[in-house]
Amino acid sequence: MNRRSKNITITTIFYYYSIYLHIYIYGLFCFLFCFRLGNEAFIAKRYDVAMKHYTAAIEIDPENAVYYSNRSACYAGKQLWKESMVDSEVALLKDPSFMKAYYRLSVAQMELAMYEDAIQSLQRGLVKEPENALLIKQVRIVKAKQAQARTAAMGQRQLTDAQKKEIMDLQEQTKIYTKDLRGEQFVCYLCICCFVYVISFVCGVRCPIQDYWSAA
Repeated sequence: MNRRSKNITITTIFYYYSIYLHIYIYGLFCFLFCFRLGNEAFIAKRYDVAMKHYTAAIEIDPENAVYYSNRSACYAGKQLWKESMVDSEVALLKDPSFMKAYYRLSVAQMELAMYEDAIQSLQRGLVKEPENALLIKQVRIVKAKQAQARTAAMGQRQLTDAQKKEIMDLQEQTKIYTKDLRGEQFVCYLCICCFVYVISFVCGVRCPIQDYWSAA
């Protein structure tokens, strides 16, 4: 009886172990298949297809930082910078030593005009690998783009101030012109009144302007 129980136990263990082994082999096959297809689609710039394969790989192995980073690159290829930033951050949570994720995170932050955040992300990576050429180069790129953005913003503000000054000058000129026009109109009115009065006096008729002012 004991021998039979022992045989049943061994058979049960072998049965469950074989199921686990089949699942593991299937998962490994799916992982390699999805990852390879994702890379091929990414190289061909078929980003939507690549994202589907990387997402499938993530579902099989959700702790692998490479898949999140690669999907982040797909989002970047479609200029979906917020999604790219999120996937890069997840990749770094899975593997804080993954340098390419720091780079992709900084690119997404730079494109979102988050220049200080991008520099900080790169500095976090450089703490781990101070000699990383990719991150060092990216720091220079981010700083240069930040400087360009500041210059453009300053130029926009100066242009706005210049426009405001021009508008104020035009308004002042309009006031002066209106004032001069009113003065000229008054002079013309006086000349016409004098002319009408003289004609009326010469002709011996009552001046209509006198009637107008009397009625007023």
